[in-house]
Amino acid sequence: RIEHVSEVIRAENNSIKLGKVNKLDLKLLTINILPKLQLHEENEMEEFLLSADKKEHVSEIIHAENNSICIGKVKKLELELFAINILPKMKLHEENKMDRFSLSADKEEYVSEIIRVGNNTIWLGKVKSLELSGHSVNTLPKLRLHEENVMEDLVLNAPELEHVSEITSAENNSINTRKLKNLELRGYAINVLPKLQGEHEIEELVIANVGRRFCSDDVFSSDIDFCSWKIKMLKIENSAIDVLKIRKGKGCVLDHFEFVPRKGESFSYLKPRKAFSSIDIGRVRERGLFVPKEVRSILKYTLVDDEGNGVEKKKKGFIW
Repeated sequence: RIEHVSEVIRAENNSIKLGKVNKLDLKLLTINILPKLQLHEENEMEEFLLSADKKEHVSEIIHAENNSICIGKVKKLELELFAINILPKMKLHEENKMDRFSLSADKEEYVSEIIRVGNNTIWLGKVKSLELSGHSVNTLPKLRLHEENVMEDLVLNAPELEHVSEITSAENNSINTRKLKNLELRGYAINVLPKLQGEHEIEELVIANVGRRFCSDDVFSSDIDFCSWKIKMLKIENSAIDVLKIRKGKGCVLDHFEFVPRKGESFSYLKPRKAFSSIDIGRVRERGLFVPKEVRSILKYTLVDDEGNGVEKKKKGFIW
């Protein structure tokens, strides 16, 4: 109830000194006391958790100025439901290093405040693992990472088209994710691919749950930075055959290429396609190609050995 925190809410901002705190967990109406708290300037929290299932739970804090609530360094930051909208109000330390940052929003109103701010205005610092799901995928252009950041994992999950409605209007090659090691795109999140900036060396790219009409034309463009990426492992699962056409940049050799079709999918429509519309996936290690034999028939590819020399195609390179 509001009366439980009314005295604290009336206090001056930064008037309640907490010093150094290892973990801070605020839920419901208690979130509104956050501007009143003053943490030590060198404080480093292991966990900072905020959860608000009603808009009124953040009614006070939502009017605070952006970047006005200093929370120092945080290793794990979790914001849930309406608390996600508080993100622009927070100010993280310039040298902040997070092990994991994740947002999941199944309603647009959970991220409405973030969408309003300018691109690259929400400072996160260095982040090892970043995961955005639902409407929170649209917040990606708003986030700013340390210029020396090396991200172990970036996971974007967008089951609905509206989850990428903001990103699809962005310019290609405009979202700087710094260095990436592993990237996972689910559903409509594949439309983020042409927006990513930089020449990345990817350990593993996973694309999943992509239907035939999920992709914009930009996904298959030859004028995007993605075409210059060096990718070691590419796995496409539970997706339409046409998604295989993303292999535009064939300069790199794939150590592992795997395609897992949608469950129960019939490949009868591929027979007439074989004669006039093969899909070129470039060079793949001779023991690294894993596709169903029905799909193999419409692929154009070159198997290579460890030195990059072409080798004769053999069935043992396939698991189906």
